[in-house]
Amino acid sequence: MPNPNEPAHGITVSGQGEAKAAPDIARANLGVEVRADTAEQATTDVNARMAAVIAALKQAGVAEKDLRTSNLSIGFEQQQQPPVVVMPQPAARGKVAAEAAPQPAPESTIRGHYRATNMVEATIRDMSAIGRLLKLATDAGANNVWGVQFEIEDPQMLRAQARTQAIERAKQNAQELARLSGVKLGKLVSVSESDGGGYQPMMMKSAMNEMRQAADAPVEKGEITVNHQVQLLYGLD
Repeated sequence: MPNPNEPAHGITVSGQGEAKAAPDIARANLGVEVRADTAEQATTDVNARMAAVIAALKQAGVAEKDLRTSNLSIGFEQQQQPPVVVMPQPAARGKVAAEAAPQPAPESTIRGHYRATNMVEATIRDMSAIGRLLKLATDAGANNVWGVQFEIEDPQMLRAQARTQAIERAKQNAQELARLSGVKLGKLVSVSESDGGGYQPMMMKSAMNEMRQAADAPVEKGEITVNHQVQLLYGLD
């Protein structure tokens, strides 16, 4: 009687599959960053500019459900100024310099400003409008564009295609390995799989001044690749 704790013997093979398709959505992080002497002024400025960016995107057709705030922050950035050193004046010719009273060590001055940021993630569904929407955002006040990422909203069909290809390749590998080894394949004992993911985002930080002066930003969307891997264990006859 076989021992259930004993590892199974046979042929173990793996197969990989992949499927490709053009992305159907893009996500872009659009940000506003301002600096001001007070926290209140920095917050007021960044909120006003981001409100203008959001309004421009909505007016261009981006749905409210496709806009999500991804970051809010405010902080003080200090810049330490070096102390001013006062040099003693030289004594006049023929006179003995009087002993100067000890002066306290000069103190360094700390100066700085408040930096506030507000970022929103926009999901763009019209793939032909990506460059136009990015330019609209910068024209409205955005001065940071981070991480344009292309995706397929529902990748299940691609995963199914990649899985089918992986299974077929694993079976072919098992048959070839058995033929070369001079053995006969038995029943399929176990199957395991791993999803290799496959999203390949295009990360981009735009030059704001150039984008404002230029036409729509050129954006190439390419293809999304989904990888899948399976592992088969066959017994031997």
